[in-house]
Amino acid sequence: MALQKLEQLILKSEGLLKSKRDLDTQIIGVNQDYMNIRNEILTELKSTYTNETNKLKQEIEERNTKMMITDNIVKLTDAGNFEEAVATHKEYINKGEKSISTIISLDKTAYDNGAYKTQDDWIATGKDFASIADYYKAFKQIKNVMENGNAEQRKNATELKNNLLSEWKSRWSVTSTRVKYNNNLEATVIQHYSSQDKNKVKEATIEIPIYEGVKIEKVLKDKDKKGLKFMQTLLDTEDTAEMIMETLNYVTGKDIDRMYVYTPDMNSRKQNKERLVLLGDLSLDYFYICCGLNSDSLGCARGGA
Repeated sequence: MALQKLEQLILKSEGLLKSKRDLDTQIIGVNQDYMNIRNEILTELKSTYTNETNKLKQEIEERNTKMMITDNIVKLTDAGNFEEAVATHKEYINKGEKSISTIISLDKTAYDNGAYKTQDDWIATGKDFASIADYYKAFKQIKNVMENGNAEQRKNATELKNNLLSEWKSRWSVTSTRVKYNNNLEATVIQHYSSQDKNKVKEATIEIPIYEGVKIEKVLKDKDKKGLKFMQTLLDTEDTAEMIMETLNYVTGKDIDRMYVYTPDMNSRKQNKERLVLLGDLSLDYFYICCGLNSDSLGCARGGA
């Protein structure tokens, strides 16, 4: 009887030891999950602070450049050298690309490993993702870096460019720009729509013609200049038609006759007045700037200035 009870106790003890080992394994797994999450948080924070620091450096650099040029123009004007003052101003405008910092204000990789979400879903994450204007500014910075940057800067610019080209072959880049169409051709372009940083939100109301897959050159060089005004507002730039096409060609690698602009027709605008702005080619060998797809359209997003 005593032997039988002893055997039962031994079996019970072995069961408890097995349960303890299983519990220890679970604890190890929980600890590992915790460490993984902790490391992801630290990585995200580091990336965020690094980007913010780079953006601040860029802003300071650009502000110092403008102040120096302004001071020079004031001195020339005070000295009565009006022609030289005007020439200095024109030179600064004409060389606008070179005044752009070699720090590229667009994240090298897309958020959440290239996750595919709607614009509203990206907004809901609380992440401040790039507008179409941020993309265009970054395109100019890439071009400037490749022409004037050092080896490390050119390497980073090339990686970003290649990541974008790879991304566009299979999915759209969802921007934080939204277009609100009215019952006529007038519409409001909103950069950083619903951003938590209200200082970034920028609105402009203009006439947006109907472009159902129109070549960008035709849009930019229409006789009444409405297409150029639309694109300048959308990209938040004062660049000429030639500069816009040259910049887009440089980054996308697409010839001018393979770049298109899309805006919805009047019926579509009436049915759904709010549309997001996307970029991509989806392996069609054409680069599209789309201002007419519905808000449920999917794409990846990345941080920007």
